[in-house]
Amino acid sequence: MIALALTPALLIGVFSHQQTSKSLKQEVFNSLNQTADMAVELVIEWFHVRQLDVESLASTRLVVPVTAQLTQLLNENERPILELLNSPEAQAISESSRKLLSGYHERYQYIEDIYIVSVTGDIILTTRQEAELGKNIDDVIFSSTRFARSVRGVIESGETQFSDLELWPNHDDQHYGFFITPIFNPDREIIGAFSIRANLVSLMNTLQG
Repeated sequence: MIALALTPALLIGVFSHQQTSKSLKQEVFNSLNQTADMAVELVIEWFHVRQLDVESLASTRLVVPVTAQLTQLLNENERPILELLNSPEAQAISESSRKLLSGYHERYQYIEDIYIVSVTGDIILTTRQEAELGKNIDDVIFSSTRFARSVRGVIESGETQFSDLELWPNHDDQHYGFFITPIFNPDREIIGAFSIRANLVSLMNTLQG
């Protein structure tokens, strides 16, 4: 009799546990869905703001006149490009802008380097002055990179692009992405491309936190 008396209570308890378990699972599932939706929204917003960053910088006096003047200097000289870019003439054109652009490294943690690329694909300014300076996107080391492909696409289309992540040469197997936008002269002609080499660790940390 005791066993029979306990059976209904036991069944009710088991059923109640199952319902609670299902409810808990559904709550966790809903929470995960909300978290995923929030993460997607955060990523979209983050990339949108970065697009505004790169487009805003590319249109300033730090970029447009320097691009035009360095391009003209290169067109008027037959010296090797790296030698010319390190010359006093080129430094007089670029150094002030390079230093001011370098300040954005401290202001924005995601910025690893900033490049100005001529319309012919020469990297004519970098804020860190590393090995990329003076190289062309068609050089063997860069020609097959997503960066080079995106620069070509930007110059051809006149639209901002993100290159996607890739291992970057000579940087200890680090993955970077590039925000790239066209540089326009006052006549709205494309005279080059402006690129931010981005480290997405800060974004990943935000998502994980």
